[in-house]
Amino acid sequence: MRKILIIFLLVILAQKSVQSQPQLTRVVFMPFENKSEIENKAEFNWIGEALAKGLADLLGDTKEVGALSLQIISNEERKIAQQKLRISPISLPTIASSLKVARETGASILVVGEYRIFPAKDQADASISIKARIIEVEKGKFLGSGESEKHDSSIAISEALTKLQQLQGKLAYRVFLNISGSGGAFPFSEMDFVRKIVNKVPTKAFEAYIKGLLSNKLNLRENYFKNALRLYAEKDDPNDKIYADAAIELGYLYLNQNQLQDAIKYFSTVPQDSIRYPEAALQIGLIYWRQRNYEQALASLRPVAEKLQAVRVYNLLGAIAVQASVAEKKDRTKSAALLNQGIDYLKTAVESSNSENNESLFNYAL
Repeated sequence: MRKILIIFLLVILAQKSVQSQPQLTRVVFMPFENKSEIENKAEFNWIGEALAKGLADLLGDTKEVGALSLQIISNEERKIAQQKLRISPISLPTIASSLKVARETGASILVVGEYRIFPAKDQADASISIKARIIEVEKGKFLGSGESEKHDSSIAISEALTKLQQLQGKLAYRVFLNISGSGGAFPFSEMDFVRKIVNKVPTKAFEAYIKGLLSNKLNLRENYFKNALRLYAEKDDPNDKIYADAAIELGYLYLNQNQLQDAIKYFSTVPQDSIRYPEAALQIGLIYWRQRNYEQALASLRPVAEKLQAVRVYNLLGAIAVQASVAEKKDRTKSAALLNQGIDYLKTAVESSNSENNESLFNYAL
């Protein structure tokens, strides 16, 4: 629940930041369905979630996507929508359920798909065949289908299973081409997408991370995420040794078990240049706040406020600083400084709010 609230806060902040921009086409990816006809089919269920997350992360981290007024809904935001609709994030949604999720997230484009695993045979390696389909949410129709139900607008692609990430790069590029409708006049190629995703996360680390997400057993989740961290750290890049996604999941795992020091340990490993750093820092700040370690809480949250420039974070900082002032009994000068600091944060929260923010006004009035 704590994880959902924090991600929900970050989602709202992200939405507020684009309100002044031109109307965006929001795109959401759902997990792909495993249609393999093999005995050990369940062992490859993780790929469906991996495809959804990989496509969302890759396209969401590509600046040219935003330049074309496309906004990719993150995997985390999609899962929040599923939970609000009481659609299990583990079981595979139907097309009808997927459309509900898309509408909940405000998406106008929905990407669904399926895949099949083919085992190694003779001299041929095991392979995977993927089919993606793009749905216009408002019409409830496949993109480009027109009036003909027989028209197949799907994107089909196959590759050796060992090259799953390369395949994701190719698939992301082709999905992008179809959604943008620009005919491929871009300053990047399909291989640019492939290189980007392959260089980002090692295949084995990514697989362990996705398996962790899909596991319902705490001990298995813990082991998968720790393996993902270990495998990621084996990368050649000396400046990129922390798998932020896995570290954050471990942080939440320990937080939900009230193992607060372990939670802080893993949240603290997330690099400041990571897109998920604000989420990790917010959680650290909230843990310290719960422990009444106000100075540590403020130290953790200040960089988040500077980075996000968000009303809710300023309001949180203000509330904590005022509490710290009240708790400081020995040093009156320090207490007064904390109170002034709190008032300044609350004042900034009120002044930064585009509309009336009752919570900020209430705290400031106190």
